[in-house]
Amino acid sequence: MIRILIVDDEKPICDLIDLNLSASGYHCKAVQNGLEAIDLIEREAFDLILLDIMLPGADGYDVMDYIRPLKIPVIFITAKHEVKDRVKGLKLGADDYLVKPFDVVELVARVEAVLRRYNKTERLLSAGDIVADVEARRVLKNGQPVVLTNKEFGLLVLFMQNKNVALFRETLYEKVWGDEYISDSRTLDLHVQRLRRKLGWEQNLVGIRLKFSLKLLLCTVIVLAIALGFSGFYFVNYVFDTSLGREVGQAVDENSILCFAFETAALNVPAKYDVLQDHTVEQIASNLEAGGLSGNRMLRLSDEEKNKLYASDGFETDDSLLMQTDVTTKTYRTIFMNDHYYIQTGSTVNALDRVLYLETLRDVSEVFNERELGFRVFRQVTVIMLILGTVTMHLIASWLTKPTRLLTRATKRMGFVSQEA
Repeated sequence: MIRILIVDDEKPICDLIDLNLSASGYHCKAVQNGLEAIDLIEREAFDLILLDIMLPGADGYDVMDYIRPLKIPVIFITAKHEVKDRVKGLKLGADDYLVKPFDVVELVARVEAVLRRYNKTERLLSAGDIVADVEARRVLKNGQPVVLTNKEFGLLVLFMQNKNVALFRETLYEKVWGDEYISDSRTLDLHVQRLRRKLGWEQNLVGIRLKFSLKLLLCTVIVLAIALGFSGFYFVNYVFDTSLGREVGQAVDENSILCFAFETAALNVPAKYDVLQDHTVEQIASNLEAGGLSGNRMLRLSDEEKNKLYASDGFETDDSLLMQTDVTTKTYRTIFMNDHYYIQTGSTVNALDRVLYLETLRDVSEVFNERELGFRVFRQVTVIMLILGTVTMHLIASWLTKPTRLLTRATKRMGFVSQEA
């Protein structure tokens, strides 16, 4: 049996390649490290090596330098797709170069091509009671010859090399006919039907097809889901951004009003001191809060060194916004504190030759709650719309495919082999 070594640092890729090559009749081993690959090559013999470039331990180029004197064919399988990488790999002695992501069927075909070049291909393929001689292009069923056309033989070999693998129609057509698949062509179906009858593979060779009505239904549901999802997300966030922007504007305005009120109150302080005292600052701030000028907002005042002089109960934020505030700028941010969302604003207050820093907190939890409610309502609306759309398109698809279904039933009654609509 042909032995193949798979060297790739991603185990899922190794498992995928192993699964498909094993189904095609090859014996595979896999390692995820370059040094482990070299050790394994020293101990065991392999007919082909599938080699990644970006490997731990030793990269693919270093492993290739070790393999070259051994004359073992190598196919690079890597995500490095630039021309210079391909040229380097081929110049180092690789027999082929396959870029990730790749089609498994293409990989199997490239493996077969390289093995044929080295005369290492298996001449006989078997599946159940069927034996196919690839070189002689001869097929035996229970030892009795089966006459197949060239296309039928090509399909049989492709199926036997890809046991338990679902093959797309496009892949089958391109590999056997060497041309681009035409969706409304029945040529492939007819050849597969004849191959089933000749080999008695009605239960072994199974075609999986989505009915037209199901395809239309599936496409409709996907389009509806994408359209509703994007539109709903955009609409709810647009409303949220607009509401939050309005709240930010009001918070900044209220901060300015508080600054003006504080400066006015400071002017009315008896001229006992040349500079506004800290205890006076605390008294004015307390009066502003108690007098309702700050409403249900919280405030905090800091001195020139940005040390706290007064803070409302519950004003427990860090000083990051305060440190960004200077005499020429006003700052704001949105924060989450004590299960509530707030807009925090910062600005300076000039009072009796002192520069103080005023911060306020405005509770905007209602805006965020409205956004969550909007998303929740829209998810419910989306589910309802998808259900209605699914039912509607199912009825439309059934109406569109009714003539085909009637024709199919009539064909069955007449005894002909029917095709799924």
